[in-house]
Amino acid sequence: MTLKAALGGIPADISSAIERELAELLSRYARRDWGPSELNGARLAEAVLRYVEWRCRGRFTPLDKQLNRSKICTHALNDTTLDDSIRIHIPSAAVLIMDVRNKRDVAHLSAVVDVNEMDSELVLRLGAWIVSEIVRLEAGLGAKDIQSIVDSLSATHTPAVEVFEGETVVVAPELDAAERVVVALYHRYPGPMELGTLKTAVKYGHITRFRGILQALDKKGLVHLKEERVYLTHRGVVTAEDLLM
Repeated sequence: MTLKAALGGIPADISSAIERELAELLSRYARRDWGPSELNGARLAEAVLRYVEWRCRGRFTPLDKQLNRSKICTHALNDTTLDDSIRIHIPSAAVLIMDVRNKRDVAHLSAVVDVNEMDSELVLRLGAWIVSEIVRLEAGLGAKDIQSIVDSLSATHTPAVEVFEGETVVVAPELDAAERVVVALYHRYPGPMELGTLKTAVKYGHITRFRGILQALDKKGLVHLKEERVYLTHRGVVTAEDLLM
């Protein structure tokens, strides 16, 4: 059962926005693109508040119109016919995500401490929790199917790539060499990586065999080789996200 199917009982504009922004949030987080991931989290929160508004009033603010989040949260809190998650917990979590976007480093320069990675982790966990709650309340599925979706959303998303003193390193030993190449390039996407830098990033020793791996990926359309630079293709992006999500 897919997330799209699980959200099929709510208005299509809202469910599509939730699905799209959660996927983009996960994608940005996997690439360690902290600031944009927080912005996607805020857009997810805006879609979620429209869901709360729809549950309260039977209608919702169009996606191209500005939300009155205070009014939505107040109406939800005062509607005792709603589940407590919709009345209290989901709106509070959504507002917190929006405040991370509006009042933390993603929206304002910080001269003291870089908190974007920490904030992105918070946004990701809260976003996944909110969507899990909506699935639990709305899916209309058997307990086993709902549990499967909730478990997937609740999984810990550990970045497969880290940067040490400016050096990119793939830290996912469960991946084979070709998969590590795709993941490393995804971290730099849409920019390229120099062949030598890429070889170091994936911890591969033999340069001739490494070139063979790259040529095989190029034939599959997952990367594009240009002299000593390696680019990830759109097809490669899809492959990388399948590996990371």
